[in-house]
Order: sequence, then C-alpha cells, then structure tokens
Amino acid sequence: MVIVSVLIPSYNHGKYISETLESVLNQTFKDFELIIIDDCSTDNSKEKIENYSKNDKRIKFSYHSKNNGACKTLNEAIKIAEGKFIAFLNSDDVWYNNKLEKQLKILKSNDNLIVWSEGEIIDENSKNLNKNFTNGFRTPKKKSGYLFNELILGKTIFFSSIVLKKELVKNIRFNEKIKFIGDYPFEIDLASKNKYHFIKEPLAKYRVHSGNVFRVENKYRILRDQIIIMVYILERHSKIMTKEIIWAKSSELINTFFNYGKPIHTRPYIIKNILLNPFKKLNYWYFLKSHIRLPIFEKFFKILIETPQAQAIAKRNVKKFINFR
Repeated sequence: MVIVSVLIPSYNHGKYISETLESVLNQTFKDFELIIIDDCSTDNSKEKIENYSKNDKRIKFSYHSKNNGACKTLNEAIKIAEGKFIAFLNSDDVWYNNKLEKQLKILKSNDNLIVWSEGEIIDENSKNLNKNFTNGFRTPKKKSGYLFNELILGKTIFFSSIVLKKELVKNIRFNEKIKFIGDYPFEIDLASKNKYHFIKEPLAKYRVHSGNVFRVENKYRILRDQIIIMVYILERHSKIMTKEIIWAKSSELINTFFNYGKPIHTRPYIIKNILLNPFKKLNYWYFLKSHIRLPIFEKFFKILIETPQAQAIAKRNVKKFINFR
C-alpha cells in the first residue's frame, strides 16, 4: 500500500497541468500514487495527462465523457485512493518539491491532524505576486487547533495544501450539489471533529488567472452555491454552534437570498432568528423587507423600525410574526 494518494480533479487547465503534475512527480517523498480525473475538458488537458501517465506508473488517470463537477470528481478520487493519507491539489496550482516530506514529518507524531501550509500566490505565468495566501484571503486568525468557529464565519484555508489521514473522511464527502466552492463545507466538516496544524512556510502555490471561478458571469451560480452551503451548515452543524453563530449564519443566508432575488425563501429563517433573539431590530427589518419590495416603502420602514416605539410594538407582536404562514 502506498503512503499518500494525491488527488487532482482536472478541468480545462491545459495551460498549467504540466507544471502541476511535475510538481507532484518531483516530490522528495516518493511513496505516493497520483490519481487524476479529467472532468471532460475541452482543451488539450486530456492529451497532456495521458502523455505523463504513460511514463510514470504512479499515475492513475481516468476521464469523464461528460462534465460532472469538481465535487463529484473528488468523491470518485477518494473512493479510488489506496493511500493511508490523501492530499488535494487543484489542477492549476503547484507544490514545492519538499511539501509532502515536511507535512508527513508532522503527521508521523500525530496522524489525526489535518496539515496545511502557507501558500505563495502566483499569476498565470507562474510569476510570484509577492503575496501569501494568508494575507491575500480571509484565513483564520488562529491557524492551528480546532478552527470550526472561525471557518463557520467565512474564513478559509488553502485547499491545495491539505494532507490528512484518509480515515478522517470515511463519513465525509464533497457536496455534489455545489459547483464552484465545494472545498469550503468540506473543510468545515473536517473542522467539526478534528484539529488543523499550520506550517508557516509556503509549501504550495495558488495561481490567480482569468479562468478562476470567481468571475462576474458566475455571480448567480456562486450565490446559489453559497445558499446551498449555508443551508447545509445550519442543518448539519447547528448542534455544535452557539446561538450567536446560528443567528449570524442565518442572517448571512437571508442576505444571500435577497441578493439572489428570492425574498420569499428568507421567511422561515427570519422567524427562526426572531425566536433566537427577539430584541434584534434587524430581524424585523428583514421581515418587512421580505414582504415589501418597493424601494420607497423599504426606506420608510427602515426609518420606522428604528424608533423605540416601533421596537416596542415589534416585541409585542412577535407571536404574530411567528404564526405567519
């Protein structure tokens, strides 16, 4: 049995895939298998990967005849993986050649940790942009230990730097309803029961380019993903979340529904937020906003709801709001 299974979901990164694959194949730690699944790329990714797989027996390559999405592809790769540990790598990112060696030294002393590292941000030409992942993205202030409470509030970690024991994901999979940001709820699921360990040294490179998913044309698809993720988190993890965090996540979900143009779907979450904290005036502003969409009325009721008299009336009428169907 190999020690590490490296999992790469590939899609239309023909420009970068050679550099990505070579960064794995040139690792100082050699006992790994490389599982790469191409998700029906329309560029030359498949041909490039096939050429590498012919020359290195450590590569297990397969491809889809139709696009299934990254989450389904990653779940397929996890199922195939035979290593004691698994490592994730996006098909446009790059590893330093000593990455696995340094992370496995940490796991040797405690193999129940999820080990991740700092990352260097590069452009489409692999030029260093003089910025690290932790100051370019919203990462946890505390980067090692139990990170659930920080990740749940929107912080993230560098997905292409993660190495963990495969056993830790035996009851966890990527949510296949999510198209673009499926790594985020996966990281939260892991954080709900396990400790992370952060290595300050950059061991991987995060690539910024025109093909990154966070583009304007993907706005509503990303909003939809955010809604799916927040509903999932509230349903799966509310038992270990404080009331304050539940209220904050519900409020975030309510705002996202408004941005997505679905105000009617906010109402159950508004009612739950009123029950959690009947003295938050924002709850009643959300309630009014979910029923009145004309801008002139929105301005009027925003002013009205902020008066002490209006707040007193709102508190007395909580039961009315709760009984609304």
